[in-house]
Amino acid sequence: MAFTYDVNAVHNDKHSSWCLLICHMLITIINMFISTFFVAHIYTLSRDIFEYVKNVGIYYLIAYIVFAISYCAFSYIVDRTKRIGVFRLSVFFRMSVVIVMIFFGQNLETILPLSGFLYGFSGGAYYSSYNVLKQEMVSKRSMGDFATYATMLAKAIEIIAPIGLGAIISVSSFVDAAIYVAIITFAIFIVSFFIKAQKPEGSSFNLKGYLKVLKSNDESVKKIKYLYVTAFVYGFSTATEALISLCIMMQFGSSLSLGSITSIINAIVLIEIFVVNKFTKPGKRSYIYLISMFLPIIGTLLFTLIPSMTTVVIFKFLLAISLIIAMTEYDIYRNSNLKEAGLYNYIAEHQVVVEECFCASRISGFTLILLIGLMKSIIAFKILLVILSLTYSLLLLLLKIYESKHLKKVA
Repeated sequence: MAFTYDVNAVHNDKHSSWCLLICHMLITIINMFISTFFVAHIYTLSRDIFEYVKNVGIYYLIAYIVFAISYCAFSYIVDRTKRIGVFRLSVFFRMSVVIVMIFFGQNLETILPLSGFLYGFSGGAYYSSYNVLKQEMVSKRSMGDFATYATMLAKAIEIIAPIGLGAIISVSSFVDAAIYVAIITFAIFIVSFFIKAQKPEGSSFNLKGYLKVLKSNDESVKKIKYLYVTAFVYGFSTATEALISLCIMMQFGSSLSLGSITSIINAIVLIEIFVVNKFTKPGKRSYIYLISMFLPIIGTLLFTLIPSMTTVVIFKFLLAISLIIAMTEYDIYRNSNLKEAGLYNYIAEHQVVVEECFCASRISGFTLILLIGLMKSIIAFKILLVILSLTYSLLLLLLKIYESKHLKKVA
């Protein structure tokens, strides 16, 4: 069994979990820069809209193919070493992505494959260690609070960071913003030395053995497999968010506008998370899922039928509201079920399966985006936007079914 921290019982371990949380919050800024704002920067370098779409497809497709491979490889290493060593190494890799962006600046379009590779490789290293560290440091009874706090703090940062990054890029340059982000990355590396972690005794990575366990028809195992299907649907949200960023840049053409819109929406979403967590309980949120399921449909119809600056903002807002509910809930169920099934010794293998499900749908989504860029068809672009947006509704439906089937009995 894995080495387990209990943040409710041990002061030092609680300190470590908070340091891990701080690192993850700062990583939010890095991820925002090398995804959302990098996508916006590609727009300024592209010759036309479909060239832009193609470049975004290339960047993310390479990134998630590399992520899928590197995550599995690093998980093998994580399960045999001190997790924190891989975590610190991943921060260094993340910084390498930013450094490349600093040095290449206005010529980033020529090194999209390299940028995508570094983004995927560093992501595989980071999440393979973070997912296991989080699971080990946070007790089952605290996982819900941890997931909620992590989401709320991330959204709080996402209120400030987009305006700051957008303003720096608009007033100064993309390269200057990258320098500030590199400094933040170094700060993450320093904080990581305050995290207590160690290799559990008797640990061994056996993905093949875990997959055999999943063939069982035990009820707890069925719950885990159901969430893998949900993870696959969840993965499409990444491609959807990229398409929405594309639409915003096409409508506004400014990194500052993208940052301001993102910040305002995140402020509202933060309030939403607080209200949902304060006044509702897991297992009793079916009506929230039902209401949220219709939001992506409304947003999709508005923007596709009446494309404008106003409707694209409404579209992004409605998708953000529905996604944050799904994201917070899924993060709770994703980890607690493994402990319930008595399979905690397969923690690293479990996280690999989850992330590979995410990557499978992300790769599918960005492959379609790349094809649309090559086809140069605005009709195909709209059709894909509709399909991807509706996966949000499907994700919420799957979570509602999961809650009704598996949680009502214990709620």
